[in-house]
Parts: sequence; C-alpha cells; structure tokens
Amino acid sequence: MNRAALINRVEQKVITDAREDSFSEIAALWSVYLHHPVTGEDVAMMMILLKVARVMKCVSIDDSLVDIAGYAACAAEIWEKDLNAQHELEAIAKADAEAKQKAVEDAALKEAHKAYDLLNGLR
Repeated sequence: MNRAALINRVEQKVITDAREDSFSEIAALWSVYLHHPVTGEDVAMMMILLKVARVMKCVSIDDSLVDIAGYAACAAEIWEKDLNAQHELEAIAKADAEAKQKAVEDAALKEAHKAYDLLNGLR
C-alpha cells in the first residue's frame, strides 16, 4: 500500500467509524466476564470479543479480523508463559519434597545408627 492509499484508508476509516454503535454488542459479550477478576488472558479474549462485535456491525472488518488474529496470538503467548511458569513451580515443589524426604530419611538413619551404637555400647 502506498502513502496515498494509506492516507485515503485512514480518512475513510475516520468518516465511517462509529465505535459507539457497537457498544451494546460489546457490553453483552463482555458481561460474561464480570463474575471473576480480569486476567491477561481475559483481556485478550475480551478484546477479541470487542472485535467480533465490530465485525457483527460491519465496522472495520479487515482491521478487526487482523486484530482478532493478533489478540489470539497474544493470548497464546500468555497461556504458554503461564503453563511454563506452572511447570517450573511444579518442578520446584517436587525438588523441595524430594529434599525434605531425603532429610527425613537421613535423620532417621542417623538416629538408627545412634541407637545401634548405644545398644552395642551396653553389651
């Protein structure tokens, strides 16, 4: 797209773009999320819903479809980071549990040696 086409597209968008026309659709779609705190994933999904509402009103369809793909990619990245963080936490918890178990076993073994030495000393 050349400069003149870009400027023309921006001018047309400003003239034809009436965002407030889709507010009722946006509100209806976002109301699903009002029952819990908003997360990064929620924001990405709600922005997709906003763009869906705009497509439903035939407003900026090309831009909205591109934005939907972008928000979906953002959501995928957030979920991947969250999943990796969860796996890291699970690995840390497992290592901690194993270390605690080893410490208990070592302490029990040490006490068993003390008891053995004490019994041998009494004989």
